[in-house]
This record gives sequence, structure tokens and C-alpha cells, in this order.
Amino acid sequence: MSNIWAIASKMIVEALRRRVPLALACFALAMIVTLPFVLRSDGTFKGQIQLALSYSLTLTFFILMLLTIFLSTMSFTGEIKYKQIYLLDTKPLARWQFFIGKLAGVALLNLTFLAVLGLASGGMVAYLLATHKDPAESLRVREELLSCYRGCRPYINMKLLDSVVAEEFQRRLQEGRLPTDQSEAVIKQEIRQEQLYMSHWIPYRLEQIWTFRDLPSSLPKDKKHKLKVRYKLFTSNATPGAWCKVAWQIGRGENKYVWEGRVKSGEFLEFTVPTTVIDERKNVDIRFAHQDASVGFIYFPMGSGLELFYPAGGFWSNYLRALLLLFSLLCFVCLVALFASTFLTFPVAVLLSLYIITLGLVADFMLEILPINPNLMTHEAQKWWNLIYRETMRFLFTLIPNFSQYNPVAYLSEGRVIAWSLVADSLVKLVLLRGGLLAALGCWIFYQREIGKPLE
Repeated sequence: MSNIWAIASKMIVEALRRRVPLALACFALAMIVTLPFVLRSDGTFKGQIQLALSYSLTLTFFILMLLTIFLSTMSFTGEIKYKQIYLLDTKPLARWQFFIGKLAGVALLNLTFLAVLGLASGGMVAYLLATHKDPAESLRVREELLSCYRGCRPYINMKLLDSVVAEEFQRRLQEGRLPTDQSEAVIKQEIRQEQLYMSHWIPYRLEQIWTFRDLPSSLPKDKKHKLKVRYKLFTSNATPGAWCKVAWQIGRGENKYVWEGRVKSGEFLEFTVPTTVIDERKNVDIRFAHQDASVGFIYFPMGSGLELFYPAGGFWSNYLRALLLLFSLLCFVCLVALFASTFLTFPVAVLLSLYIITLGLVADFMLEILPINPNLMTHEAQKWWNLIYRETMRFLFTLIPNFSQYNPVAYLSEGRVIAWSLVADSLVKLVLLRGGLLAALGCWIFYQREIGKPLE
């Protein structure tokens, strides 16, 4: 343990002596403090807080990510290039201890910088709240953004859905409208998707009712505690950004809450309602009425088109978990950089690290543009090519993590709770499993490598 700490402390002293980490940290600190006054939001106080918080955490991550890559690769490869490793190789120091010591040094630096910059971001939010002149708007921001909410989606009765799918399949079979080149399972899956989409389409003068079930029994029912309805709608006759008239009814009976107004299509919108709308079975019914003939059909995207949020904790504990997620991502970045440094020169190790991290950042987009299901294709060669391509990409992004799954900015900007299970998941899957595999492989490569022989 003393050997690892010696390498880690030497790594920290070396990094601070270069003064580049301190300069970048001071630059990030200055940017975080000035962000609320230079960024242009949507004109609302909530938008100002949201934008400043998102940009400050994003800036913190990218600066520390670049700093981690360059410090790790420069320190590791520099020890070899300038032959300092020769002195260490003669001492009772295993090469895996050298590797872990470098990791510990960079991790401690990241933890320190992240604590300072995270404290600055949190202090900026607290300052804006304390100095805002409108108490009512400050209270609304605390309820909608600076509170911790857990989201749930409309309940789907799968037994009823399966019976509807079976009836529709039999009807198409009797009418001779089934494609001959698709299996029954594929056809039923398409019908199931059609039925789900239809439940989110509302023609003019009609309405749709969704039920949100099994809300926590510990949730108090009073006007002080709030639920949050978040939605995004599109229209068939108007472009995104067009205005349309809508009407919402949350709950039933005497405790129902009604909201009517004009909203913009194609944007995420939200409003809060008191928890008194929850019925005795801990369910909430949400009714939407289409009242604007000029926009045609109104539809909500599947998945995130409509969600109901209920309180699940405070903002500052959620903010702490967000910083822990960033720390897990930075530890993985450090392991990637150290792994590349065990067998590559400094510039190539930096390029490989940046390439792997970039793939992790765009994993969502890459998986989204994968070819369609090969089973739906008729051309055999195209079917096999697409199958190979799809499985290769899926295997690649099994090895390379999808960073968007652990992006705390998206959670904080929407007021979503960051569960401790997600933090544990990031530590296990990012640092222990993927990072541990890279560390083991890197230590083995470094153990087998002949230090005196220069890299080609």
C-alpha cells in the first residue's frame, strides 16, 4: 500500500508542478461563476437556473475529462520516455502497483477539483435563489426544478393489449391482408406497436385518459406537496413550435385539477398539481381533451411523451449523487488513458483515449441509427449484412459504455431523482467491470513489455 501511495503522491506533485491543472481549474471556476450572467435563457428564472446548472456541470466534466486524459498519458509515458522508470524498476515495486498508483493519484486530483467546482456550481444556484426578487417565482422554481422527483409512465394493461392484438391479427387473416414474408410473431409485434401509438393519438373533439398506478403510499395528500406533469406533443397539420389549445384534467371528483391554455408543440412542457388528486387506490387519472381544429391530430411520443413525477427527496442530496456519477465517469476515463499508455506513445495514447470516450458519448446516436430489423427484409444478402452490422455495433457498445445512461445533467435539468442504485451501477459496470478489465489487461501488457526497447 505504501508503494501505491508513493506513486500517487509523486503523481499529484508532478501534476501541480506543471501548473496546467490549476490553471484549467481556475478557468472553469471563473466560467461557472460568470455563467448565470452571460448565458441567454428563455427569459424565465427557471430557465436561467436550468441553463446555468447544466452548462456548469457539462463544463466541469469536459475540462476534467481532458485534464484526466492528458495527465494520465503524459505522466505514464513520460516516466518511460525520460527513463525515470529505470530507477523504479530496480526497487521492490511491482508494475501493477505503478499502474494503480497513477490511477489513485489522478482519482484524488479529480475528486478534489470536482469537489471545488461542484461546490461553486451549487453555491451559484443558492446565490441566485437568495437574490431573486420575486418570491413566488423562486418558490415555483424550488417546486419544479430544485426538488427531487421520480417519474412514472401510464399503466398499460398487457392482457387487454394482447387480446386486442390477437383479434386484429385474426381479422387481417380472414381478410387476407397478412404479408407472406413475415412470421406471425413479427406481425403481432407490429400490431402491438400500432395499438400503443394509437393510444397516444387524439383527434379533434376527442379525449384520451391515462392512468398512473401504484404511487407511493407514504406520499401525503395535501396542497403543500406537488405532483409534476411533464409532456411533449406534436400536431399533424402544424410545424413544431406552433401554438395549439389544450385542456387537462388531473384526478376525478371534487379533488380534480383542471388546466387549460395554449402551448407550443414540439417542446417539453410541465405544470404542477397538488397531491390531493391521488385517489384511494394510489392512482391518478389524467384526461387530455383536443380543442383545436386547426392543428389536426395531436400525438404524444411514445416513452417520454407523457410522464407523472412525484416527490422523492431533496435537491442537494440529488446534487451530491450527480457529482458521484461524474466521478465514476472520470475514473473510467482515467483507466482508458492509463491502459492506452501501457503500449502506446503519448500522442497515440491520447488519440485512442479520445476515440473511445467519443464513442461512449455518441453511443445513443449510433444505436439509434442501426439498420432496421433484418427479419423484415426480403433481400437475403442485405439481410445478412445488416444482421452482422447490427450485432457488431451492439457488441462494440457492450464493451464501450453508453455515457448518456450516467449523464447527471439530464437528471438535474428535469428535476429527476438520481437513485443510489444508478450510482452503484456506474461504480460496478463502469469502474469495476469495464475499468477493471482494462486495468488487468493494461497491467499484464505493462508487465510483459520491455522498457528498454523503444516503441516503433
